Amino acid sequence: MVASAKYDYETYTQLNCQFREKNDGGIDLEVEICTFEIGMQCKAYFNQYIDHIDAFKTIVRERGYDIGVFVGFLEKRISLGAYISATKSDRIIVTTYKRMCRDVLDFIFNLLNQESRALEDKCKL
Repeated sequence: MVASAKYDYETYTQLNCQFREKNDGGIDLEVEICTFEIGMQCKAYFNQYIDHIDAFKTIVRERGYDIGVFVGFLEKRISLGAYISATKSDRIIVTTYKRMCRDVLDFIFNLLNQESRALEDKCKL
């Protein structure tokens, strides 16, 4: 049942959004998808690079978000270091605004798949 959800997000996804105000402490948007609480930071850098996301990772962890999404406007303004830092955390995504929806939904699908496999393995014991 879960496998078919990858191509039918509209059926399996409920979206609840809340935009944050200035001085938001590093989170611009809070979203809930399939019971996953997501904190998002958006940067539209044109003259500098997104290099370090460590402070964002800390905010995501301290506030208890299930997933953190760091969104850049231009792919060429996101450094390799930002992507590497995200891969060191199992709940952080670095993406662009064009790929954001697909990347977040694919990430959630993979998390649900992992949880489903873990439950299946547990039931086999």
